[in-house]
Amino acid sequence: MTVQGTLLVFVEGEPVDYHGNIHFGFRCDSRRDVEDWAQRFGVDLEAEGNYCGFRTRDPEGNLFEVYWEQS
Repeated sequence: MTVQGTLLVFVEGEPVDYHGNIHFGFRCDSRRDVEDWAQRFGVDLEAEGNYCGFRTRDPEGNLFEVYWEQS
């Protein structure tokens, strides 16, 4: 996933022994982009009003949010 020049890579491996609560938020350009990512991750979408997105945690417990909000 690349967002404004930042590349995020997901790889399989052993979780790091870290017990923090970190949130990564990624805003997409369109609702369709969010739908595509949700399908890739096999998660359900949350949609309410002008918001569409999903949240999921990695094996280390970090929270990832991928969303789109209509301006």
